[in-house]
Amino acid sequence: QSVAPHDFAGLAQILKDGKFSDLTIDLGHLSGPGPVGHVVPIRAHRVVLASASDVLRAQLEGTFGDDKDCWQPDCGSFGAWRWIISWIYGNVEPLPWDLLVEILVVADRFGIQALVSAIMDLDVSSKAEEILEQFLDAFALPEVVAKLATRCLPQVVLSNSLWKRVASAQFSNVVLVVKHLRLTPLDEVLDPKLAEECRLRLLGESFKDKENVAMPDCFIDAIRWEVFPSQTLKAAFFGDLRYFEELLGRPWQRTERMNKVLVDALARRCERLETRLDVMKVRRPQAGLFAKFLEKGLDVKISLSTQLSCMARAPLHVLLQPTRKVFGTLSQTEDDLPWIEISCPEVLVRASAVGLQHGWSDNGHRCRAFVVEARQCPSQGQEATSWRPLLQMERLLLDEGEVIQIPSDGTDGQEAEVFNNFRVRMTGRTTAYTWHLMLSWFEIFGKVMTYNGMNDGIRI
Repeated sequence: QSVAPHDFAGLAQILKDGKFSDLTIDLGHLSGPGPVGHVVPIRAHRVVLASASDVLRAQLEGTFGDDKDCWQPDCGSFGAWRWIISWIYGNVEPLPWDLLVEILVVADRFGIQALVSAIMDLDVSSKAEEILEQFLDAFALPEVVAKLATRCLPQVVLSNSLWKRVASAQFSNVVLVVKHLRLTPLDEVLDPKLAEECRLRLLGESFKDKENVAMPDCFIDAIRWEVFPSQTLKAAFFGDLRYFEELLGRPWQRTERMNKVLVDALARRCERLETRLDVMKVRRPQAGLFAKFLEKGLDVKISLSTQLSCMARAPLHVLLQPTRKVFGTLSQTEDDLPWIEISCPEVLVRASAVGLQHGWSDNGHRCRAFVVEARQCPSQGQEATSWRPLLQMERLLLDEGEVIQIPSDGTDGQEAEVFNNFRVRMTGRTTAYTWHLMLSWFEIFGKVMTYNGMNDGIRI
């Protein structure tokens, strides 16, 4: 893919000719990839480089930095800098995928925000494994690299050959990769606790050759500690680390930072328990509008952004039955959020509540952040209205299901908005840190305002 060039398009020829230059950029001291032998310096222009970044401006101004005629960047490779400089001058040469992470790190370090934003907007899903290799070799791991890792690493499935490569990298780089790496095929799910146990084993294995060296605290960042039982976390806080040491395969020296992480994990578990207690008073599942529309023979449609392979033979209308089952999407991405949708073009409904139920056979991959949206979807080819949020929540879906009231918009009767197309869309990762949207049951409750063109006002 191409990355849109900097606004200085048209200066590429001036860079190539070296005319009017007042600065030499010496890249000969940098590592490859680059030409073998003597590296010809680049003749550039201070004003152009300074306009691309405040950091470069400070580097090139006499009062703050290097006011000499020659400038030597202190990090990055020849290939990365050659491309970045060319991009600043408006060159439209495609981004070299094998240098993507390094170019991102250099651009972030030198404050070239337009380039950082352009790279972060790229679709990297098809290059995930190739980019993983670059994460392992990165000379720095700023926040923007971690953000990129959350987008592409969950697309890569761990294999034995891949793990040999991961385990040989710098430990801080290993931590970044292990935190986001997928441990099972894309259409399979893994219990959250088992997943984090696996990550601890992987981290311990990558550090096994350093028996006399304490593991750096950075490994803490790769684990979601709140998935472990409260008793296990409590024991670790009071000094009994045997459970975690067995997983790591080595002694573990507890630090003040780890104590804070353990307390935070216990607090998260308490918050989840309180949330579950708070919703105990909510109405229990029952037949809703769309189940009754289906009984009347109306055209009820159910669709998903993606679909688990194990659902291939199951009729999608089982979603309207409040029973525990495996039903949901594949794990998608933050840039392609999963959704599940129900519609019936023959009716218009004023919704007052929504029914939802966790859709996996155990505690895994539980949705904890979602929005319920609605729109009118006409039956005769007119354009649908835009999606309108009805309910936005950050709380766990329950195994037994629940009916959640939709906040009132202050209107009543015929003046209230009516819809016939509803969807649940995830807005945050599951408890297993994936983008599976797993729903056993999705229903709408309220008042039918229009049925086959007639204003019935029937409540179901």
